[in-house]
Formats: sequence, structure tokens, C-alpha cells
Amino acid sequence: MAPKALEILKNGLAIFSKKIKDRREEFSAKLSRSETISSADEHWLDNEGNTVEEQRVLHSTGDSPLTRPMT
Repeated sequence: MAPKALEILKNGLAIFSKKIKDRREEFSAKLSRSETISSADEHWLDNEGNTVEEQRVLHSTGDSPLTRPMT
């Protein structure tokens, strides 16, 4: 993947992460206070609200020889 495309993906993930931050923090705070959240909210946290896989893919792609500048 070209470095420019990788930067576009990283920027998109950063924007998406900012958009979901408040909702994720609200649910996490409830859970840390031992309050319950709905199964739909749990599902959201486990799926849409979880960006670990996306971060891992971008990190591993960034280490690819195809994305390093040529020297």
C-alpha cells in the first residue's frame, strides 16, 4: 500500500476514534461502577466501538516493506 493511502487510512481511523470516544467512555464508566448496560450497548462495545483490529492492521501494514520510503 502506498504511504499516502496508509496516511489516509490512519487519519480516517483517528477521526472515527474521536467520534466514538464519548460513547465508549460512557459505557466503560458504567461498567466500572458495576452498572449494567444493554446487550445492544455491549454488542456495540465489542464490535463497532472496538478499533483494536483496525489499529493492528494499520500497524502491521505500516511495517510492510511496501510502505517504507525507498532509500
